[in-house]
Amino acid sequence: MGEDMETINLKGVKHLLYVKAKINDQIEIKVDLYEDEIFTSCGTCGKEMEVEPEEIAEIIKSDSDFVGTTYYCKDCGLPKKKRK
Repeated sequence: MGEDMETINLKGVKHLLYVKAKINDQIEIKVDLYEDEIFTSCGTCGKEMEVEPEEIAEIIKSDSDFVGTTYYCKDCGLPKKKRK
């Protein structure tokens, strides 16, 4: 990150794990990541679901990636997640 780039910490605390997005050349946003604030959407109906930290660890350990992992809600009658 360049010295002239402004960093906005939305929760006002030191970052441990966070998601960041570069808005433009001057602004970057960092949002702290807490284990109970990780969500995805069902691959069929779009329903929002919470993702458990253990599930994220399983994706990483199995050498999969986040983009290639799709979650499905119980209402769609499909397995909770499917990897490509």
